Amino acid sequence: FLTAAVFLVHPVQTQAVACVSGISNLLFVCLGLCAFLLYIKSRYVWSLAVFGLSLLAKEQALIFPLLLAWFELCFGSSVGKRKAAARVGGWFAVAAAYLVLKQSLATAQPLISGNFFNGDFWLRAAHIPHIVLHNLSLIVFPRGLHYFHSIDVLTPAMSWLLAFVALIIVGIILYRRCSVRMRRLIIFGAGWFLLSQALTINILPLIWEYSTISVAEHFLYLPMIGIVLPLAVALT
Repeated sequence: FLTAAVFLVHPVQTQAVACVSGISNLLFVCLGLCAFLLYIKSRYVWSLAVFGLSLLAKEQALIFPLLLAWFELCFGSSVGKRKAAARVGGWFAVAAAYLVLKQSLATAQPLISGNFFNGDFWLRAAHIPHIVLHNLSLIVFPRGLHYFHSIDVLTPAMSWLLAFVALIIVGIILYRRCSVRMRRLIIFGAGWFLLSQALTINILPLIWEYSTISVAEHFLYLPMIGIVLPLAVALT
């Protein structure tokens, strides 16, 4: 209940909920989490079907197979490693089928073209720590919220990398002071927070205007779960 309450009332969620065009975020997360729950409840075929609906709601749902794999790595499975790997593989198969279907029906360019790893890519990659820290700051200190945030990839990135490394070191120190039960939740939450941003962190450029990239607040709707889950458990 506490996890849900923090998730629902946090100010950074405003953009995903209040923006009419943002309904796709609510829908794909709702369907994806329902599919996740069905998987945990051993309703495997239903979980694949609902995951497929989540993909149709918004392509960002492609990240759910990775989150499911991370869940299995963190908490294990009662069905055995091989069977768990096969079950997670089914989710990846649904995701692959969606991409093949999309490419066959649409006239869109391939996700990764021949010149993908060009200078722009390395500029975006260098600013991943900047984007992650920016997103984390919006959750911890939700000030200055507005519709469009952007980061200029031509600005120096080294200071952000050093800050990110410092944050990891602090996190490790705090992690070592936690109970075994909390450690697993912290690892799972941190992995969820980072993995769920993989498709919105501008490795594949979402909005490119001159040298700026988009870091919209509604991208945090799903990653927010990785923050509030261990926090809520720690407070109970």
